[in-house]
Amino acid sequence: MGILRLTLFLGTFLVALDSGAAEIAQCCPDNNTLARGKCIDGSNVTVLTCHHKYTAKRDEYKYDAALGGLEADGTIIPEDKFCVSRYKGKDVYLVCFPEHQEPEEERILVKVVSIISVFFLVITLAIYFITPELLDLEGICLVNFMIGEAVGFINLGVLNFYTNVIIDELCQFYAYLGYFSMLYAFFWLNVLSFHIWRITVKPLKQEPPIPWKLIYYLFGVGGPIIFLIILTVSQHTSLYMSVKPEVGESKCWIGTMKAQMIYFYGPISVLLIINAIYYVWTISVLWREVRNVESKRTKILKYRLKMCLKLAVVMGITWVFEVISAALMEDYPSPFWDIPDLINALQGVFIFIILVLLRKRVLRLLAQKSPCRRWIPNKWRTLEDEEDEAGGDLKADANTIPMSKGEEI
Repeated sequence: MGILRLTLFLGTFLVALDSGAAEIAQCCPDNNTLARGKCIDGSNVTVLTCHHKYTAKRDEYKYDAALGGLEADGTIIPEDKFCVSRYKGKDVYLVCFPEHQEPEEERILVKVVSIISVFFLVITLAIYFITPELLDLEGICLVNFMIGEAVGFINLGVLNFYTNVIIDELCQFYAYLGYFSMLYAFFWLNVLSFHIWRITVKPLKQEPPIPWKLIYYLFGVGGPIIFLIILTVSQHTSLYMSVKPEVGESKCWIGTMKAQMIYFYGPISVLLIINAIYYVWTISVLWREVRNVESKRTKILKYRLKMCLKLAVVMGITWVFEVISAALMEDYPSPFWDIPDLINALQGVFIFIILVLLRKRVLRLLAQKSPCRRWIPNKWRTLEDEEDEAGGDLKADANTIPMSKGEEI
């Protein structure tokens, strides 16, 4: 009799569990499948009222029928915050982000600021292109960096405003384009930091002359291409299944934070560390020389020091915080992490201020030679600056800072 009661109890318990599992809301009617947060027939997921959602595999979260929710990292997600469906042949949960991760006003502000950044980046690029005197090796590094930034911000703007109407194939394209453009910008920043270090710390005459422009392009363009190939191979093969990037699957970007840290933030962090080493090294050498040299050379070195400090701002202080926030925001969610996003979105404005408004050489060349000179204040035409005194990016000081013959710096 006791065995019969135990059997009935276990049967009832299992039925209850099964019925509980069956009561989980379906994301889409008629077992429709998901495509980037929406039903594949184009209809919205009406069972969830939240704005921001993410997908999770069924085996990643445990459904607790007794508590009526999903158990995830020690917390319980209530039933009205998730639903079940299939996505690309896999059973998944569609889960709402916690409320404090949905600062809609901040999201809108970041979108608007990103558009403003694109405008200032395009203006800065146009200024450098219409004044060829700025396109020495340093200018080439700056222009390529700005091209990567501009394409990245434009790509981000398209995704922010049109993500719900982008088809899967275009979603993957935008993900790869955004990945390549941002890495392109960071690789050229790395080239720039090396260039500043090279002409300051190691300005030795080379015989025969080294083709630095070619070397810079090989590294600045080749580096992002190599990482793009690695990302694509990882996406379309089973070579790295443990960290598959899931590009364009749940969103038009790398799918999981773990994959983002490996394929995106990891390379960026390495480049930022190398940049910091170059800049600290350069500044330390300049600081020692500034205290011990004659006035003419002091002016040149002071200009280099100021340029190092300005470029250090462009180079990644905000991205350092971006990497930190990306690593911590899932475990320690807070509205504070929107601040690095906002500051990052302002990079185009910062670049315009540092490379145009605060660079007298640029203002003078604009007033003297650009097609827009008739609308530019006359006083800009006679501006004096350290670059001019240094003889065109230090070329006139070849006796004290030897350069190879005909070398651009």
